[in-house]
Amino acid sequence: LAALGNLFFQIPALGLAVSSMFVLLMAGLILFQTQQIVRGGETNYMVMKNGPKRDIRQLYYQQRRQSRAATASQRRVKHAPKPTTC
Repeated sequence: LAALGNLFFQIPALGLAVSSMFVLLMAGLILFQTQQIVRGGETNYMVMKNGPKRDIRQLYYQQRRQSRAATASQRRVKHAPKPTTC
């Protein structure tokens, strides 16, 4: 819901909040899956291998999106049109 609001309103603080929530969620999933693997709750070796790998990849892509968005906003500020004088 917050991600949809961020699409329409383009509020930087909201984008940062959504990104932070996503990072916390992925970190929690990685911890949960690791706990399941260590304690023997997960017996399918494909799930054991691909689950944490997928979550780490999602964290990486989220970080990339955030850094690109920050770079794009800095470019917009630097190349703002200069006022003309007559």
